[in-house]
Amino acid sequence: MLFSGGVVVKISFLKISLRGLANISIEFFLFSLLLTGFFYGRIKKIYILATKFLSKSSSLLILFGLFLYSWWWGYSYPVKVDGDGVGYYSYLRSAVMDGDLKFENEFERLESWKYGLPLPTEKTSKGYVPNPYSIGPAVLWFPFFLLALLISQLINLLGGNILVDGYSPIFVIFTSAGTKIFGLLGIIFLWKSLRLFYKGKTPLISTVFITLATPITYYLCFEPFMSHLHSFFLISVMLFFWLRNLEVESYKKWFILGVLNGLIALTRWQDATFSLLPPLFSVLNSLSFRNILSFFKKYTPYFIVYILAFFIVFLPQMIVFKIIYGFWFGIPQGRDFVGLIPKYLLQVLFSPLHGLFQWHPIILFSLVGLLWSTLKKNKLTAVLLAGFLFQWLFNSTLPQW
Repeated sequence: MLFSGGVVVKISFLKISLRGLANISIEFFLFSLLLTGFFYGRIKKIYILATKFLSKSSSLLILFGLFLYSWWWGYSYPVKVDGDGVGYYSYLRSAVMDGDLKFENEFERLESWKYGLPLPTEKTSKGYVPNPYSIGPAVLWFPFFLLALLISQLINLLGGNILVDGYSPIFVIFTSAGTKIFGLLGIIFLWKSLRLFYKGKTPLISTVFITLATPITYYLCFEPFMSHLHSFFLISVMLFFWLRNLEVESYKKWFILGVLNGLIALTRWQDATFSLLPPLFSVLNSLSFRNILSFFKKYTPYFIVYILAFFIVFLPQMIVFKIIYGFWFGIPQGRDFVGLIPKYLLQVLFSPLHGLFQWHPIILFSLVGLLWSTLKKNKLTAVLLAGFLFQWLFNSTLPQW
């Protein structure tokens, strides 16, 4: 009965229009506020009881259960590479199975034209089919793809008949499972980051709300071949490592931060803005008019290591740019893809179509908390708030935000 009810709810949910879903989220949010006002005392008692009951191990179990439920909610067979995933997956399949960056066969097989991607017959000035996507997801998928390759060959040696072509179900399933595992790890590292600052079950409750009330659940359910969960995982790991070593200054710390932020940029180019946060905090926390010389004497070597590590990791993307497009760094989608002026500031936040606050009101609450703490001269929350502002400004320059 519960299963059939869940299926009905799932089907009904998918029939709701995008605009209707945005409006429902706002109405539900306002209704929740009203209920919270009426039943604040009881809600507080339930929260206190929950914090006493839950332990660290049970918190992990709850997060894992949330992950499994999201996996079940969006599960479908056969798993299909579609949308932007065609571009991301083609890097992996072409490099491993063909040993090149010629995507004619991948784009033909995966029907790139259905998703607004370049046609298999299109060519750049260098004679390659254009692929305007990052290579980071392919790098992170590689162990799962390799495992599928080894297992399929082993099964064939034992008398099986699996087509080892990079398209058969075993490859697609293992790769998509890798994305979901990265999503789970991202949730866990987010929880671990919150535990650095908050006691009790505040980290768990916050993590559950963030997972359910932001796009994380959508990408866990329905988009295993997009780059968003890879990015979420890497940013969560970077934030955890940085926050745990906030007061530590060493070459090892800055090298690891450079590698992590290089991987973040390699996965989603726009997320390179997160690489500004660690040095920005060091500047706010340590620099003053009285110690300018000593600050630069201390931090310049660290920043050099940080920048070098970042660019070493990002270098493969630049090499791919050079091979396919003929430039080391640029915008493969064309100049019109990104504007110089953030024209869509309000639309990004408030549009009924998919404005951030319209669809995910919990983020507004989070920002209020960051702003409140920043006004109380908390330098860390000021830097985290700047991280949001950087993303907001960048997204506001995109005509297709």
